[in-house]
Amino acid sequence: MSLYFWALLYKINRRVKFVIVSPDSGAGGATWRSEWGTPENPSKYRELARRYVDAIYIENVPEFCKKPESSQGTAFGDIIRPLKELPEDIIRWSKDLKFYGKIK
Repeated sequence: MSLYFWALLYKINRRVKFVIVSPDSGAGGATWRSEWGTPENPSKYRELARRYVDAIYIENVPEFCKKPESSQGTAFGDIIRPLKELPEDIIRWSKDLKFYGKIK
């Protein structure tokens, strides 16, 4: 929850992007399922993320995942994105900053 507080604080200044990079730790239960739900059927975490952060980048590296099934994947879309898209987004955001003036 504290991540969302900091994201809100940073969003006051529109020039700062707030992103999270993490594996999908999954929701509890007997079988693994994404903690983020899907864009069509979002979990409460995805709903909160939509309000407070610019993006969440997921990379399900087996060494960092709680269960082996997590490599099955995460439903990407809207706020939840694959980690490989982060460099492209940083470049796009830097171009968007030109509207605010020169970057030093």
